[in-house]
Amino acid sequence: MTDLTPSALAARLAERAHDLVQFLLPAGVESGGEWQVGSPKGEAGQSCKINLTTGKWKDFSSQEPGGDLLDLFVAVRGITLGEAMREACDWL
Repeated sequence: MTDLTPSALAARLAERAHDLVQFLLPAGVESGGEWQVGSPKGEAGQSCKINLTTGKWKDFSSQEPGGDLLDLFVAVRGITLGEAMREACDWL
């Protein structure tokens, strides 16, 4: 699975968005088709929203650019894209 492009891997992650956000951000809550959490650091709150259908996310309380679920892996773990791809493949 390591031969996937970042966008292909993000699409694979989006297929399991609900499971992934529970794994990465367990303090979040589901509301209206989104997973809501305080920030990519994982505290409780509603500023960071992840769409459970598309996998797109944004932290509305910061300058964090948001992105897809692979970008969320980077933000939550504080790692590089390459490291996030390896971790995401392992998780899948």
